[in-house]
Amino acid sequence: MRATGPTSAIESMWGAFDIVPGPGVLLHCTRGLYVGTAGNVQITMAEGETVTLNNLDAGVIHRLRVTHVLAPGTTALNIIGLY
Repeated sequence: MRATGPTSAIESMWGAFDIVPGPGVLLHCTRGLYVGTAGNVQITMAEGETVTLNNLDAGVIHRLRVTHVLAPGTTALNIIGLY
């Protein structure tokens, strides 16, 4: 059974998918982003704000609820969406 609400933030991820930065909506709203090669990532958060996160570390799961990873401001590579 999957938890919902505030406690679900501490659960493990259920699935993963490769992200190619672009204008489209992601397959799933993420619970985290894994960045394989460090760099900037321009994202749209689940609530609709678009921000650029500068210098995200590689090899780390960044716990973010994201609906878009946008190409213009993204320099990081090998991004995986976790949900």
